[in-house]
Amino acid sequence: MSDTAKDLKITSGTLTAAIDNLIKKGYVVRRRSAEDRRVVKIKLTEKGKSAFKSHEEFHKDLVISALQQLNSHEEEVLIKVLANIDVFFNHKYDFSKRI
Repeated sequence: MSDTAKDLKITSGTLTAAIDNLIKKGYVVRRRSAEDRRVVKIKLTEKGKSAFKSHEEFHKDLVISALQQLNSHEEEVLIKVLANIDVFFNHKYDFSKRI
């Protein structure tokens, strides 16, 4: 989990506390690797998968609703701004290294 915490730019303790909270709520389970006990694997439970799906659907509906309210000029401006944000994050955090 230390690699994940580093990628997220948070401490291992912060990540552990967040995972512990998700476990208590029943969204994830934590398992140690049988091959390497130092490796901790986190997996969504059915409740976690359901919450993720609901969250994904909420965001989809939110975006569709917001876009329907825009005129063509506002839509063009939004696309330009989002493209600039994408460039910023890709340069600042170099997401290509994480794939």
